[in-house]
Amino acid sequence: MSCVPQETSWSLLKVQGLAGLTSHRICRQSPHGPQLWTTTNGQLATVFPHATPYYQHYRGRIYARVDTLRRLRNRVFHHEPVWNGILVPSRRKQQLAQLIPLADAYTQLVETIGWVNPTLQTTTSHLDTFKEVLRTGFSTVERKIRDYLDIAPAT
Repeated sequence: MSCVPQETSWSLLKVQGLAGLTSHRICRQSPHGPQLWTTTNGQLATVFPHATPYYQHYRGRIYARVDTLRRLRNRVFHHEPVWNGILVPSRRKQQLAQLIPLADAYTQLVETIGWVNPTLQTTTSHLDTFKEVLRTGFSTVERKIRDYLDIAPAT
């Protein structure tokens, strides 16, 4: 994948014929590596071909879903607690932030994978152990790690 340099202007992209693509990627450099931005030019069905009609033609609904998943990803990668859910600010000024339970965020994640690729959604569902961890807590995972590494339980 090639990235368009940050200083490249949209007019240059139009001249090069890239602005007419239904989905193109623009990367900009950051201290953490390239960041990927995707524009769809209103063609959400090409990006999420298997999304339900409720989402497929409504950019705001898809944005809200993907933004929730982005917040989950950021909390996890920044080692912030997520067991109690993900706090998502309201997009409306009069409403308070919404707490999305972790199980619901997981369901949204797997469903969103299916919007792009149903086979990958099925594979994820079969291989993932998240539901077991959520149901039984970290102690099950800790026990499996200790058994695998042959480490005696903590006293």
